[in-house]
Amino acid sequence: MTILFDFDDVLNDLSKCFIQELNREYGKQVQWESVSEFEIGESFPDLSDYQIYTPYLDGTLYLDAHPEQGAQNLLHDLAQKHTIYIVTAGLLALPETTLYEYMWDGNPVNSTEYMLRFLGEYYPDVHPQNIVMTTNKTMIRGDALIDDRPQNLIGFRGLKILMDKPYNHTFDTERHNIHRAYTYDDVKTILTEELGIE
Repeated sequence: MTILFDFDDVLNDLSKCFIQELNREYGKQVQWESVSEFEIGESFPDLSDYQIYTPYLDGTLYLDAHPEQGAQNLLHDLAQKHTIYIVTAGLLALPETTLYEYMWDGNPVNSTEYMLRFLGEYYPDVHPQNIVMTTNKTMIRGDALIDDRPQNLIGFRGLKILMDKPYNHTFDTERHNIHRAYTYDDVKTILTEELGIE
């Protein structure tokens, strides 16, 4: 079977690091648990997109990020019998003007390099050729998709698993035939019960 995983905030804790960095840099007090919108900028309304996305673009956030608990073991186990793809928006999700402004200022865009280093260190079972960058995940085929953004799951044709995060707590998963997982043990249970994956 083919199992698709989102990367940021599914296989790592990047948004927590993002918030900590913006709090430190700009003297803010935003708490992870209070983040109610998927877009980080909504929690920092007085910062520009340039200020918000610079820590992502320079790639250093990945140096502080950690794998989500249980993710490494599950991916390793799944990779022994199944095909694993990472399907992520990455840089494609950023406002174009911010990306161009950042590069125009002479800054190197290192986030993809640091993302690949993170994958190589913590998820060596995922081959770099099995990384797909797209903002339209419904176009990718697979037997299951694990993601933290409900909009990425709604049109997906396989098994849909939503990793629970503060910004998706209120999303009605039952209405869209989506399973909610709080831990990677939950993900494993859902994959086993729905697809017979062991």
